[in-house]
Parts: sequence; structure tokens; C-alpha cells
Amino acid sequence: MLQMCRVALYDAGDALCDKMEAFWRYIRASLGTLTPMIGFSRSIERLLEGSSQDENGISVVRTCPVTKKQKNRLVLEVFCIFLRIFAEMKTKTIKLEQTDSTNRWLRDHREDADADMTVVTAAFQTAGRGQGTNTWESEQGKNLLFSIMVRPVYVPVARQYLLSMTHALALLDTLSCYTDGFSIKWPNDIYWRDRKICGTLIELSVSGGGIASCIFGTGIDVNQREFRSDAPNPVSLWQILGHEVALDDVLEKVVSHMQAGMELLEQGCFEAISQRYHAHLYRREGWHLYRDSGGEFEARLMRVEDDGRLWLCDSDGRERSYMFKEVTFCL
Repeated sequence: MLQMCRVALYDAGDALCDKMEAFWRYIRASLGTLTPMIGFSRSIERLLEGSSQDENGISVVRTCPVTKKQKNRLVLEVFCIFLRIFAEMKTKTIKLEQTDSTNRWLRDHREDADADMTVVTAAFQTAGRGQGTNTWESEQGKNLLFSIMVRPVYVPVARQYLLSMTHALALLDTLSCYTDGFSIKWPNDIYWRDRKICGTLIELSVSGGGIASCIFGTGIDVNQREFRSDAPNPVSLWQILGHEVALDDVLEKVVSHMQAGMELLEQGCFEAISQRYHAHLYRREGWHLYRDSGGEFEARLMRVEDDGRLWLCDSDGRERSYMFKEVTFCL
């Protein structure tokens, strides 16, 4: 069943719709049994039953979602649900009212992080930070601040950036449940159009030539209405949607999508993860301005390697490669 889910999720185009028919029938037949086990949300139930609501709140019945995009999104949700049942990934969630940093808390309490995945959330972080010396502005209780610790011993050190790809896709898929327009800005920010809604600091621990643990420290701007720092382009879900979103609902979706992604990594679906990551990259098409130590230049994005290296092709046809902090996007 899990393999069928994986194939359905990562196949593209019309093939996805064709391959999902048998799986669709199985889900419909199993819905009554699965609902009490895993607590389907009412919206997911309506989608699985082939119904939804229009903008006026009127129920609209159809045999299946109309567009391929809707089908892909629903398949991903169902995929995550089945992984919860069959993958048996042990996940531990710890909720804190306040801490200096959820990443630091996890580092200091590694002995408590005995699950396959440990999630630590805080209503407020006094020293939350991003890449390098960057800090994260967050109004207390308004945004989702959390860290996830996993032990991905099955990921080669040389391909460690696959972990960043997996986490970025989990965040993208979560936010895409609320509206469209999200993309992944290399290396691991989530953008809505040209504005940043989410950032992640990743800390890797290597032991004996392998990856012992990986901590993803993430901040998602959810319900903050105004930003007062000098950050150039922040945006929140509230500013996009015009209403608040439950933080627990967002976190539940992130964890679910992250569980699905880690299962794919463990099964060695490296190429499938990389392909999805590239398909959702910010500025993946066209010519754009970048800046490195030599100044500004125009280039198009070529690819991102599994070690995190970004490849660009400039207007002179010369290929340029960069690691983190070696090049910036001119916004």
C-alpha cells in the first residue's frame, strides 16, 4: 500500500489520475473503518466523498476533484494519513510556553528525544534565529515556532541536503493547504510570491561517518498582522488570507507531511524528492538578478545538487556554482 501511495504521489500528469482510480475506490471503501482510527478532518472527509463547498458555502457534489492540482494535494493528504497508520513512526511532541531557542532546547535535552521524530514548540522564543546572525521577529503567541529532530542514519552525508529538500517540501505542502502561490527559495526559505513567510535553521550532527541527528528549527509567520523589524519582505498567513489560522492545525500538517517525507527518504526515493523540490523552486524559470562577491549579474537557475550547491547559468553562458551565503537573490 505504501509503495502504491509513493508511486501515485510522485508520478506526473495524466498518469497520476489513471493510477489513482483503484486507490480511490479502496479509500472510499475503507473510509468508514479508518475514520475512528485516525480522526479524518471534516474537510478531508468531504473531499474523499467527492464533495466540497463553493464560495457561498453551498455543498457541491462531484465524483472526484476536478483539477490535477486538487488531486495531487488530496493524494498527498491521504498518503500522509496512511503513513501514520502503517509506517509506525514514533513521534514525540513537547510544548513549551517560552524558551530561548527550540533548537537549543533539543540539543540540551537529547536524552529526552528518544523518538524517531521529536517536535518541540514554543509560544515565544527569546533568541530565535535564522541562518548566520539573522534573527526572527515573532509576536508572542501569533506564529508557529518549532524544531523537529530526526535521526536519518539512512541518508548519506554527501547527500545531506536531501534532508533540507524534504523539510522544505513538508512546509510548502502544509502552506499550500491554505492557498496557492508558495515556492521554495534556495536554500530553504518558503516564499509567497516575492515575500518570505517561513525560514529554517538546520543543524546537523555527524558521528562515525554518518548523520547521527538533524534538527530543523522553523518559524512560520501565521497570525502576525504587522512586522516592525527591518526585514525586507515578511508576510504572514493572516495577511494573505485575511483571517487567523489555528497554530495547532498548521503544526499537525507539518508533522504529517514531514513523516511522509522521512518515510520516502528511508525508502531511498532520493530522485523523486529532488524532482519535486526543483519543480517548486523560487525563480525556477526565466532570467533574474543575483549578487556575489563580484557584484550583480543576470542568470537563470539550473539545478541544486544533493549537497546543497546551487548552479546558475549567467547571460554569457558561463555556469556558476555557489554554496550557502556565497550568492544572494536581488529582490
